[in-house]
Amino acid sequence: MTDAAERLPARDRTRATLLAAIRSGDGVTRGDLVEMTGLPSSTVTHAIGALLRSGTVYEAEPESKGPGSGRGRPGRVLRAVPRGRHVAALDIGHTRIVAAIADDNGTPLDTATREMDVDLDAHAALDVAARLVAALASRFDVHDIVTCAVGIALPIETRTGRVRASLGLSSWDGLSPAEELERRTGIPTHVENDALLGAVGETARGAARGKDHVIFLKISHGIGAGLVLDGEPYRGASGLAGDIGHTKVPGRSELCRCGERGCLEATVSITSVMDQIAATHHGAIVGFDRGDDVDMVTRRILEDAGRELGAVVAQTANLLNPEVVVIGGAMAMAHESFMEGVTWAMREYARPTIAAATEVCVASLGRDATVIGALHLGARRAAALEPAPAS
Repeated sequence: MTDAAERLPARDRTRATLLAAIRSGDGVTRGDLVEMTGLPSSTVTHAIGALLRSGTVYEAEPESKGPGSGRGRPGRVLRAVPRGRHVAALDIGHTRIVAAIADDNGTPLDTATREMDVDLDAHAALDVAARLVAALASRFDVHDIVTCAVGIALPIETRTGRVRASLGLSSWDGLSPAEELERRTGIPTHVENDALLGAVGETARGAARGKDHVIFLKISHGIGAGLVLDGEPYRGASGLAGDIGHTKVPGRSELCRCGERGCLEATVSITSVMDQIAATHHGAIVGFDRGDDVDMVTRRILEDAGRELGAVVAQTANLLNPEVVVIGGAMAMAHESFMEGVTWAMREYARPTIAAATEVCVASLGRDATVIGALHLGARRAAALEPAPAS
């Protein structure tokens, strides 16, 4: 809650708290709100009645298997009424840029994607990102974007907002993506690491929904971890938490783009896996997505990659004791043998009590986890600009 909201009368603070909780979810029931806020059921019922009468929220039937579904009569879900403003989001990876525009609840209108070598030229990549947002805004005749939330596949220093990149990504090192994008678009911009926003997305609307202790792994052309601890995104002392991709793997000496050898990213990223499969199949392009009929060599490569990743994740789980480990990014769509390797390593290397208490699953939002997390963050930032609901 914002400082302004904390100065409101108790009745209005309650309504502001519930409205923020409704905006943060993808349809919640009154029971969900009691659990999320810790408020008495009678208080929630009374405040929700006032929000419904004011037209700030509305009730809808739940989607199949959505909130309120299950045994018995499904409870109706509450959704916030859009306030007529919009938010933008960007997912700037290593090989593609995804832009999205949504209403101020974070419900997407549309997305646009451009494949490119993002690492090669930071300024060219930011130019493309700005043009994608402008094109979407023009397509929907949107002129009221109040914030843009951005996930970028590089460490972002919290104090300065600047990239702290390795030697191989020198065009990005020291750059402030938020300042650069705001200068190009004129939209107030906030930047986070892409894996952290992936964790936010999966916690808000995906496989980790309702969990307070989450490790999200984005396994694509790079590898990063996003942490949610005690229900809040965790960035570390200077914003650099989650740089798991440069953990050293014993016995491996592959050259990583950071300039070191034997990094997890150099052995488990989708680039590394594709190279290994091509090398063992005489350069042929071999599919290894979920559902593909892979041969034994490909299965072994994927399982070994999963085991190497899982060994590192197991040690992290021993330290942090998460409720769930969510695997996202391009490798989340890999053949099931990859996840079999991850879960095997978790059982083998995590403490038995930790392994038994930790769910390991594939991201339900797929490759969209980061952009959905960015839209969710954008919606929350837009809500902070809104005055408390009237009596």
